Amino acid sequence: MTYTILIVEDEYLVRQGLTKLVNVAAYDMEIIGQAENGRQAWDLIQNQVPDIILTDINMPQLNGIQLASLVRETYPQVHLVFLTGYDDFDYALSAVKLGVDDYLLKPFSRQDIEEMLGKIKQKLDKEEKEEQLQDLLTDKFEGNLAQKIQSHLADSQFSLKSLASDLGFNPTYLSSLIKKELGCLFRIIW
Repeated sequence: MTYTILIVEDEYLVRQGLTKLVNVAAYDMEIIGQAENGRQAWDLIQNQVPDIILTDINMPQLNGIQLASLVRETYPQVHLVFLTGYDDFDYALSAVKLGVDDYLLKPFSRQDIEEMLGKIKQKLDKEEKEEQLQDLLTDKFEGNLAQKIQSHLADSQFSLKSLASDLGFNPTYLSSLIKKELGCLFRIIW
């Protein structure tokens, strides 16, 4: 899956630098837009909700904190990263309250951006797998998980390990999800 990024930064050179600094495709990501202020960003978000927003804090019209607050209220699944030239405790506190994924101080390096993208990609991948399992558990596939397990119990090849492998999960993690969602332990030997 390719994840989408929106860059919100009032400084043109910083916006351009972010687009060229790191090969986002290496992280299965693409930049879908750029905005020079929070108001412009909000308009873009209404048309296409990105997976990740990299936003400056101090911008005209609608600052990054106001934008992040709107995004959190309307699209809580979006990952937010603050970019700022100010090492200000109030900004950091706002970031924590808004559940911002990262907070990068300018000037940042390529390594800073790469580390941040790597961390967010891990979160997005985990969310994607959890969503896939949730889809399975809520009957969006051919049948629900309990029925799949019941129908395969007679199969001598069926095990937690094989089910986990088919779904792309760690067996221990899948077992805990089954317990959480179905309220029962998976007792098949793996």
